[in-house]
Amino acid sequence: MNNQQYLDRPDKDGTKEAHPAWWRGHNTAFYNTLNVYKEIISGEDNGDGIKLNQDLEKTRRVFLSWKAFLEELSSKSTNYMAKHAKKLLKESKC
Repeated sequence: MNNQQYLDRPDKDGTKEAHPAWWRGHNTAFYNTLNVYKEIISGEDNGDGIKLNQDLEKTRRVFLSWKAFLEELSSKSTNYMAKHAKKLLKESKC
């Protein structure tokens, strides 16, 4: 194995020739992002604080808003949509 295989080649990122570290970083970022959403759905994230990544924080706020909306909607026992909101909240639990 030659040393060229260990050099960082940004032009190869996201391809089958990408450095293994690129894929580890990609996978870590992906699973960390999923964990943010899992914390929202499970109720561990109540919306306090902010995430350092601006785009992730915007998306987090959207998910928190959707969850709050579904929770409010599901509390309306006479509302036809409440049944569907309750079902969606129940099915989304991890």
